[in-house]
Amino acid sequence: MSLQSSLPIKRSKSSKKSITQSQHRSYGRKGKKKNKTTNVVVVEIDG
Repeated sequence: MSLQSSLPIKRSKSSKKSITQSQHRSYGRKGKKKNKTTNVVVVEIDG
């Protein structure tokens, strides 16, 4: 039973890793854009 239960867990972990990697890539690009916009807003407030 332990072997059978470990197999699906490993598969789910591998699938989650691939999903997280794709999300991190998209979030990384969005994060850079957000950082640029926030920096502009901060400059406007300081000005």
